[in-house]
Amino acid sequence: MNYKLGWLVDQHVLALTHFTSAITPEEFHAILAETQTYLQQITHPFQVIIDNRMISDRNVASLAMIMQAFPSLNHPQLSWIVMILPEPIKHTAAQRPIQQHGTIQLIYVENLVQAFDHVQHVEPNIDLNQRDQGFFDQP
Repeated sequence: MNYKLGWLVDQHVLALTHFTSAITPEEFHAILAETQTYLQQITHPFQVIIDNRMISDRNVASLAMIMQAFPSLNHPQLSWIVMILPEPIKHTAAQRPIQQHGTIQLIYVENLVQAFDHVQHVEPNIDLNQRDQGFFDQP
């Protein structure tokens, strides 16, 4: 599989990572279905990390585009989407403004450390030491 989707911190941080530079339409549809399944039972605040470090596309998805492509993310308990930019453009993360759609906000970051720091900052009660330590490792 060219991607991994699941709870980085059970029921608190949902993560998506890519292991190749592009995903197929079939994989995209699988990601949509899996995301919807993960979010069906959520009744408390959670965050999402999208790891696009391996993606070759230099176009950056806006929050509006994400919400249109992933309608299940329009969830009343989602507060932040933290997107790690692709390697070739990661240096532009700090210049990109935070975006907001209702109560959901999107921030772009350069790397996993910044993503974890942001999640910890906005949700101090999440214990990132309890995260799946190998989640972002290629299988």
